[in-house]
Amino acid sequence: MALLPPHLALPIAWDTYAAHLDEGAFLWRQRMRALVGPDYVLDEMAELEGRLLAHVDALVLGGRKVAARVLVPALGLHDDAGVVAAATLALLMQEDSATESIESILQHILEGDEATCMALRPALSLAGTESMKQRLLPLLDSATTPAFLTKTVLDILGAWRVDPGPVLQPLLTHEEPGIRAAAFRCVRPYPSRLSDEVLRWGLRSSLPEVSDSALEAGLIAGMQRAWHECRRQVETRDSSPELALQALAIMGGPTGQALVLAALKDPRRQKHALHALGLLGTLDAAEAALSFMKTDELAPLAAEAFSTVTGWSVTPSGTGTEPQAMGTTEAPSEPKPKDDLPHPNAAQAEHWWRTQGRRFERTQRYVLGRPFGQETLLSALRESSMYRRRSLALVLALRTRGECVVDPNAWARDQHAQWESARRAPSTRFLRSLEALHG
Repeated sequence: MALLPPHLALPIAWDTYAAHLDEGAFLWRQRMRALVGPDYVLDEMAELEGRLLAHVDALVLGGRKVAARVLVPALGLHDDAGVVAAATLALLMQEDSATESIESILQHILEGDEATCMALRPALSLAGTESMKQRLLPLLDSATTPAFLTKTVLDILGAWRVDPGPVLQPLLTHEEPGIRAAAFRCVRPYPSRLSDEVLRWGLRSSLPEVSDSALEAGLIAGMQRAWHECRRQVETRDSSPELALQALAIMGGPTGQALVLAALKDPRRQKHALHALGLLGTLDAAEAALSFMKTDELAPLAAEAFSTVTGWSVTPSGTGTEPQAMGTTEAPSEPKPKDDLPHPNAAQAEHWWRTQGRRFERTQRYVLGRPFGQETLLSALRESSMYRRRSLALVLALRTRGECVVDPNAWARDQHAQWESARRAPSTRFLRSLEALHG
């Protein structure tokens, strides 16, 4: 169809495009909260993202003029992460001016400060392009690249599961802690690149950002040193061994269970231990969780663990803190999903357990009330809340040594595809007994 001559073209409704940007920003903020929320499941996330992308598509249809006047200036508003994200997504989806759009984003990355990079990173992590990848990779090998930019590039490439190549190896021992931590996050899909010596140095870091990233990379790679570190942290009463407790619960067996249950007796570690308890999946874990439902502050975490093991649907008691409203138009603070867990009705849980508990065997592990296995884990991962899915995704990653991954931060459509890939994976990739290997 021929374009209308300029004197017949309709004027651009700038207010409409500004409204699309505002709505896109609002829905992005909702998405970030829902990603970790106990009150959203994956299908609901897909619906929310569909609404978000409808506004992004409207911005894309505005073409070059809207990109230049509305989207590019929005990239600099790093105090409003939602606006930056919506504008970034719309620019990355441009077709008639793709090169110009990418250059605009790159200019903000290269010339901006750390706050700018942090604001751009979440949307870039979702929308990688080959052109963008080719422009970012050389930054890792440049002596003039600022540390915060190197860290940002590593995290973006890690989200895209792009292999940075040989340059990744020296970054694992870089003097800048943020770069080391990002390099460990980036190396997870490539366990052969992680040597025992490099892992040892990462675990010895006094900075949790580095040591936790190294520990998770080592666990996914199935390295004995990482599993030994989990036991060391828990046995020496480390004050914050959250990942270590989760890993030991996933490992299970008498050793893992004893260490997690013992941590419940330490007031400093009770919240971390309760978070891990549901991953044990045993009758003992369910009974321990049930007992903590009588403790007001810990009841929501205990109910979540009890539900993960038994499949009991948490019945709110009507007390406790109300979840933060999802409809607020104000920029929210950092999401705190544990604060949104419902406060359970402990009496109803006890009544349910008296009638249903007899069907659980003490020697069996369970997930959502079903005997634990590859099929039941994947079913639980498919139907659980976004909050619970993050822990179950770690179970999948550890049991397949990173071969099957569901990224809980990815678009819902991509998570569906990752789940389908894991469902089709041979059962031989699913380690049924981590304890036999690492206990």
